[in-house]
Amino acid sequence: MFGSDGTDTVMWTSSEVQEMGGRLMNFVPPAEVARLIREKVVLAPSVTKCTVPVEVVKRAGGTPFLNFITYGPEANFAQPPRPQDPRQPWAPLWTVKVRFKSTASTLLGDAAGGGRRPARTQAPSEAGGEQSAEPAQKPAAGPDPVKDGMDILRGIFGR
Repeated sequence: MFGSDGTDTVMWTSSEVQEMGGRLMNFVPPAEVARLIREKVVLAPSVTKCTVPVEVVKRAGGTPFLNFITYGPEANFAQPPRPQDPRQPWAPLWTVKVRFKSTASTLLGDAAGGGRRPARTQAPSEAGGEQSAEPAQKPAAGPDPVKDGMDILRGIFGR
């Protein structure tokens, strides 16, 4: 997480050692991720919570920026597949290496707004795109991924 109060720039990481994480934005091979987990530079896959200290969030100003990065395995494919017997000749037509990594970033917004988008209060009318004073119809009841995500982020920041 990083942000600024106008005077100072605040950068916080979940690392237990002094590491800003710049190299972590690129793909990191699984063996290197395993080393970084052992050295407590990145969190282990079993970790389900990470709390940014409220003091850090306050000092980061009104719009802290949060980054999440996860790393997965590599998968290798070839056609035809490699034979089980290493002595058998093999001439692949093609090979592919798939590397799994996921990132998410969000601008958290100020404390009053909580990073939420303003609610839509008007729906376009069917005639010519004019605005109606009628409120937009509520979506069908069910899980709201945006609300759920914001609740998770609020929990991370202790708000």
